[in-house]
Amino acid sequence: MQLSKAERLFHGEIFIGFQPSFQFVIDVRAACNGALGDIINEVFQSKFAALDYLEQNWEFCPEDDDIVIWEIIPSGHKKAIWRAWGWHHSEEDFPFIEQGKLPGHEKSLYIETREKEDC
Repeated sequence: MQLSKAERLFHGEIFIGFQPSFQFVIDVRAACNGALGDIINEVFQSKFAALDYLEQNWEFCPEDDDIVIWEIIPSGHKKAIWRAWGWHHSEEDFPFIEQGKLPGHEKSLYIETREKEDC
């Protein structure tokens, strides 16, 4: 199976070179819909583009989902910059990241979903 550009970038198999902009990928670490371990097969040019994609294309599950947005810097290194996780997961994996909010939202994706679903 051939890896997508996003997967190759995430796993450090391709070098993006010294470019002025960073690139972003979405890593679905766990999901109610069975997408466990998937990297969404798109490379985004900004964190906001990745968040917009999530808002338009993903229905967050407050129980099982664990989603991380990674920033891939020109050297090929990556760092987690945004995360939303359900109650089956722990903040200990990324203790420096709070529950993620979508742009223009006051509450985290987790809290909004819990309130909407009346969990």
